[in-house]
Amino acid sequence: MVKDWSRALLFLLLLALLLPLFLPAPIPKVHAQSEPVPSIYAVDNCCLIIKNQGETFTVTFKASNNGGSPNDRGWSHVTISVSDGLEIVGWTRWSDRDRKYGIGELIWYRNERQIPAQNEMLEAYGSFPAGATRELTVTFRVKSPGWQWIKYRFTIVHFTQDEDWNTALYYRDPSSEAYTDQQGWPIYRIIVGQNRALVDVETSAGGRGWWNDNGGRFLIGMEIRIYCSVGVDVSRLRIAIGKVGSQEGVTLLDRGPSPAGRYQASYSIGEEGRYVILCIAIIDRRNFDWDETYIEVVRDTTPPTVRVIAPNGGERLTPGSVFRIRWEASDDFGVTRVRIWLHHAGIAWMIADNLPNTGYYDWTVPDRPCSDCRIMVIAWDAAGNSGEDISDGTFEIVGATVPLPDLTVRDVSFSPQTVSQGGSITVSWTEANIGSGNAGPYRVGVYLGVSEYGRDYLLGSLNRDGLVAGGSRSATQTFTIPSNVPPGIYYVTVFIDSQGDVSESNEGNNVGSSTNRVTVTQQQQLEVDVWTNKGGQGRGNINGGQYSIGESITLFCFVNINVDSLRIRVIKPDGTEVTALERGPSPPGTYQTSATIGEPAGERRVICEARSGGQTSSDEVRFTVQQRATATVTVYTTTTRTVTSTLHATATTETTTYTTTTWTLYTTFTRTWYTTVTTTVTTTITSWTTATSWVPVFSGRSVSNERSGEGLVVLSLAALSPLASAYILRTRRRSRNSGGVMRG
Repeated sequence: MVKDWSRALLFLLLLALLLPLFLPAPIPKVHAQSEPVPSIYAVDNCCLIIKNQGETFTVTFKASNNGGSPNDRGWSHVTISVSDGLEIVGWTRWSDRDRKYGIGELIWYRNERQIPAQNEMLEAYGSFPAGATRELTVTFRVKSPGWQWIKYRFTIVHFTQDEDWNTALYYRDPSSEAYTDQQGWPIYRIIVGQNRALVDVETSAGGRGWWNDNGGRFLIGMEIRIYCSVGVDVSRLRIAIGKVGSQEGVTLLDRGPSPAGRYQASYSIGEEGRYVILCIAIIDRRNFDWDETYIEVVRDTTPPTVRVIAPNGGERLTPGSVFRIRWEASDDFGVTRVRIWLHHAGIAWMIADNLPNTGYYDWTVPDRPCSDCRIMVIAWDAAGNSGEDISDGTFEIVGATVPLPDLTVRDVSFSPQTVSQGGSITVSWTEANIGSGNAGPYRVGVYLGVSEYGRDYLLGSLNRDGLVAGGSRSATQTFTIPSNVPPGIYYVTVFIDSQGDVSESNEGNNVGSSTNRVTVTQQQQLEVDVWTNKGGQGRGNINGGQYSIGESITLFCFVNINVDSLRIRVIKPDGTEVTALERGPSPPGTYQTSATIGEPAGERRVICEARSGGQTSSDEVRFTVQQRATATVTVYTTTTRTVTSTLHATATTETTTYTTTTWTLYTTFTRTWYTTVTTTVTTTITSWTTATSWVPVFSGRSVSNERSGEGLVVLSLAALSPLASAYILRTRRRSRNSGGVMRG
């Protein structure tokens, strides 16, 4: 488990931002009777109010003197100030001394100097003898969006002589606090929030509604579906779960910018206990919200309760008629499936299986006459506990005696003798009808059983059209060993008419079993390795080499066991994704695909992922794509004679003949080969370029000089990457005029 991000973030945010706000109303201290004891708190609004821009709201403050009477002469007062986004629009006056200060008006700071008010402020004055309590109701209006605050405090003044402010004593609530107002005195604070995310976290079993702690009860291993709803767009959203009392947790969902909506995560827990689920939404750097709910994870050992309602004794049913079987089944965690059996003469026939708990099933009565029939209903819950009930009395199926089939199975065999989870087993058997009547459609189930004739794990089912009286058929079928079959030794069992579709003269011989047992071993771990034709082979090796645009690439993916599906996908630098190879069921081996690399340049990720049974595995390799570099080569001649120039260069083109004097060559940077490009020049040049500096020799190759060449050749290179290979230009002498010099 990883550190619970949600809880850690919640603790940090609450501790740094909100914890001081959620303090309960102050509890009055006990003082001597002669000393005033001020107390103030906000009635019904201790610390957080949610309002929208333009709305008005009221807050009632209750101020009390819980100590002795002061000589305050009506100068004791409550001070309230607000942030820039709020304004004070009214209050219940205490006296004519009450005053509202606007921004910029002079107020007294605690060091007895006057300063301009930075925020709107209200002071309400009154007398507070011992035991006096006054309520001050103030109306506020929200002017601007964002988080705002209201700061308040209560001061009792005691004059020791007349109204001498220099010798007056002051008693304040709060006397100390983490926050102060614009006058420098400690205050209490109320946060006024807007654009609240309205976060609501719940589970599939409960918890809907903000701060609804009842998220329901779940079984160990049961899937817990968690939903988090946010009312506005948020910049980040996380859902986490952790055991109460533990510092460890799991982050189930972590999203960046997310629109208003409902988001889901799923989880299953393997340990009993009480767990907290948190959803935190961050709107911006100042605004956030969260919600939490709690769930109980328990171990269920209580089976469902079941009661058969009908048939419950005394009924007479006719073959071919439809009778509604009715029952009641309940469980603390819900009934997941229901099975119905018909019991007669000590034999049970399955009527239906895997039914939802609807409480009824419309049964077509079979032509199976009996006078002691009973119906049994079995119900299971999610933990696998089962409860059952059977008809209290017997009922009767009446009908004429007709020839009945008798289906049986023999000669069950299999191969191989040892197979792993997820591997294949081939089963052979013979189905026979040894009765006197033809059998209609039926199903055959093939199972692994811990004991002989056991049906503990289903391998598969087959539909049959029927079987004539005295007929038989041989069958061979290959099945996959389910991954949930524990390693061990099992019989192979074939159950003919596994759903009880056929009325038979003998229902006790429908199961055949192998004489020997198959060994099931632990499934081999699925491993995937992906690489390119330039590197990256070996799991975890991501170095797939370098390529150029237009170059061919081959991707390889190896799987070590049979897989249900295999896919190679390529993620380009711009985020687009291309499926390079996709296969269904495939044996172990190496699979490959080739392509020509196109735009854009940059790093590309190749991911091969495969699934086998319940396993999933993937591997990744990366390769870099580079742009092609270009070089422009120009040949000048001084006569009308033909000059044949041979260029040896790094190039990606095939041999081509040009009839111009300028051409562009390309290099791939990663591999080098030489090709000859020949051009015939017949242009008359009246003046030639005098080179101020000669082209240097690249890659250690020298340029051969002709003693008496016919023309002057200047090699001009442009837009060459530092990785480009050497370009070598030669001229071949056509005549022996004196004075000709060639330089390269």
